[in-house]
Amino acid sequence: MRVFMTGASGLIGSHVAALLCQRGDEVMALQRPTADVSFLTALGCRMRAGNVLDPPELIARAAD
Repeated sequence: MRVFMTGASGLIGSHVAALLCQRGDEVMALQRPTADVSFLTALGCRMRAGNVLDPPELIARAAD
């Protein structure tokens, strides 16, 4: 399953992302420019630059 996540670099989100990757899901995470995503990239998550405060059309484009 393909999963698009926000909050993946946070405490709970990082654990959710790890579980999704462990079960074989493809995780794409929305990342803020200042977020430390080294853990997520080590898991194999794909990153998309953005912020949940961005206009909806930009977030939709990131999810494509």
